[in-house]
Amino acid sequence: MAIRNNEEPADRGHPPAPPHDVTRVRDGPASVFPEPTDRPPVVIVGIDDERGVHVARTMDRHGIGVIGIAKRRNSVGSRSRAFRRIIVVDTDSEKLIDELVELAAEFAGKAVLIPCFDSAVSVISEHRNRLADSYLFALPDDETVRLIKDKIRFYEYAEEHGFEIPKTAILRGKDEIGAAAQEMRFPCILKPPDSKSPNWMRHTHTKAFEVNDVAECEVLYDRHKEATDVFVLQEMVRGGDDAIYTCYGYYDAATEPLIEFTSRKLRQWPIRSGVGCLAEEIPQEVVRETANRLLKPLRFHGLCSLEMKRDSEDGKFYIIEANIGRPTGRAAHVEGCGVEM
Repeated sequence: MAIRNNEEPADRGHPPAPPHDVTRVRDGPASVFPEPTDRPPVVIVGIDDERGVHVARTMDRHGIGVIGIAKRRNSVGSRSRAFRRIIVVDTDSEKLIDELVELAAEFAGKAVLIPCFDSAVSVISEHRNRLADSYLFALPDDETVRLIKDKIRFYEYAEEHGFEIPKTAILRGKDEIGAAAQEMRFPCILKPPDSKSPNWMRHTHTKAFEVNDVAECEVLYDRHKEATDVFVLQEMVRGGDDAIYTCYGYYDAATEPLIEFTSRKLRQWPIRSGVGCLAEEIPQEVVRETANRLLKPLRFHGLCSLEMKRDSEDGKFYIIEANIGRPTGRAAHVEGCGVEM
């Protein structure tokens, strides 16, 4: 199934949305939802790419009112008719929380809050006490959010608990590259602990770099060291993009999976370190079971997408990363297959 990653202004291929009075920036206290409704409104934080737009379209098709919060005024979400209002605010800081608290005064009850950026997940998690009386959102405790979002801590946790991860070294200085490389099998991946941090995103939108030897690693280290204090050097799992599998699920407060969906990437862009643009639904018990075993001790609650890759030579599945608390690029695929995540 092909997944379209670009937004079309007319939302072609979807049922016509009801006419909305869209306000690009909030400019008054008038309620967006004056009519009584038995469904709470949904506030989507991070409508700057396809993830937020997909969630808005899904809610709109069910007749649920949606407010979108964008980080950039001219983001792709501002062109979608699925939103009844669009607010522009810094989603990476406590300004987001201030805006959400002010917005909540317009609702008769609690609104559903769905963050679509990792940075927004972190901000909402850190300041959850300010939002708990006004919004419904599903997140594990803040320590778990921090653990899974920090690649270094996450890899350490996975290794300590017996999960397969690619051989990994943490580089805190250029002089550590040589010793780390002696234990590695090239090609390797060089990446920051958080490729979606504001500093890294301002510097480059490339999530990870393929390196074939020490010299290439040193050049890339020097080129990008201003954007991160620490790098992760990791053996590349052998195989193509079609060896990448994902378990995307929603887990209740007891970490019981209410929905699980396993799929396989067929293509991604950029190749090797990008976002899936062609994928298929496929049963994959190893990936599904690994996700459950990984999350259960953490008492995880909410959305999680665990990505693993099957090595073409040893046949093992290795954990690549986990994304939590938000929809991922796979969300459109899941809904397209008839699963209402």
